[in-house]
Amino acid sequence: MLKPTGDPVSTAWCAELCRDLRGEGFRVAPPVATREGDWTVDGWAAWQWVEGEPAEDRWAAVFEVAEAFHRALEGIARPDFLHRRSDPWWVAAAVAWGEREPELPSTVAGLIEPALNRLLAARRPVELPSQVMHSDIAGNVLFADGLPPCVIDFSPMYRPPGFSLATAAFDAIAWSDADPSTLDLLAGIEQLDQLLVRAAIFRLIAAAELHRDQTERLARGIGRYASTVELVLSRLG
Repeated sequence: MLKPTGDPVSTAWCAELCRDLRGEGFRVAPPVATREGDWTVDGWAAWQWVEGEPAEDRWAAVFEVAEAFHRALEGIARPDFLHRRSDPWWVAAAVAWGEREPELPSTVAGLIEPALNRLLAARRPVELPSQVMHSDIAGNVLFADGLPPCVIDFSPMYRPPGFSLATAAFDAIAWSDADPSTLDLLAGIEQLDQLLVRAAIFRLIAAAELHRDQTERLARGIGRYASTVELVLSRLG
């Protein structure tokens, strides 16, 4: 399977990691190198096709896979290319974690600021260790009979792994109509409510960054997020 890559350095790093990554409870899609041993060619990378289908009603299993995947990533050093990122998801994560202020163009500010300001006001300090983690795992776990679940489309960040699960839960409720009780599956995650606040900010800012000139599309996305944002805020009392 060929995939475009915007950053050959990060793609090569992910390929090197996934080539040898092993852990109980999951598998990964193996990368495919060229005859010369390169992982990218002219902006493209190749990964082996793997058997499996996403299962949007198996959130307990998705969360278990995420935890197993992150256990396998413990101790992996933060890659240097993460310091150079400036894409919408990096910007969104930096805002979510209080490392930069939101900079919203006037075209989208009115759509996002009401919910965003409430989330920012609800944010409290979080002291949790960071590690390499998958920032978009909700829709990127494939299930196949007789095989361990497969993690695909690894999108690395260096944040507390609970942030990955909180984002997955937020996505499950906002986009896959998962029941709000899905959050109960993460009851053991330390400082879950504050991680959910950051997940909500992350998704709102990413949507604004991606659709700066597409206000109708952004409005639809914000509409999908609205009830989930209220759910997150209601947990804080």
